[in-house]
Amino acid sequence: MISRALAIFALACLAGSIHLVVRGKPVRLSRTLAPIEVVNTTDPTVDPAGGDGPVVTSEPVQLVDLYAAFAANPLFDEVVGPTHITMREAYILHKAGATFLDARHDYEFEAGHIAGAIFMPSTRLSSGEGIEDASMIDPTRPVVIYCTGGECDASENTAVLLDALELGFDLRIMGKGYDDWAAVGLPVEGAP
Repeated sequence: MISRALAIFALACLAGSIHLVVRGKPVRLSRTLAPIEVVNTTDPTVDPAGGDGPVVTSEPVQLVDLYAAFAANPLFDEVVGPTHITMREAYILHKAGATFLDARHDYEFEAGHIAGAIFMPSTRLSSGEGIEDASMIDPTRPVVIYCTGGECDASENTAVLLDALELGFDLRIMGKGYDDWAAVGLPVEGAP
């Protein structure tokens, strides 16, 4: 299994490198993402089923009316690209127990990251260092990858490499970056 994954990974790295040299652009994750279904609730910290923990369900979950400050902030719903999710969608997945992967540099991760995120830049995967960690991620939960947002392509590079491992992940890329997430007051760790 590991040797097959490494072979697929090596091919993906080679393909990505050739694409970058020939096209001058990073490889883009091309598959379409499934939409997130809407469920009506007013407080993102309350489980609609009455529990006291985060929403964990096999059904798609979306919180419509988040805190008023979130709803009024244009960053929260700004669409960055067709294969990216908004911060609102990312937050919904965060509350539902999705795995978050931080594709930024180590010093950026250490300075602050989304609460519960795992450090997984493409360099960890391309060196083989992160493959074992990636194989430990629960494939039954969505995986949200983020970086600094905007023109940064680190999250997409990580997504392409994870997709090449064929571990069955439902990969999502957050269009906005960590700084935007923190700026609207969403949960972070390691920040001063």
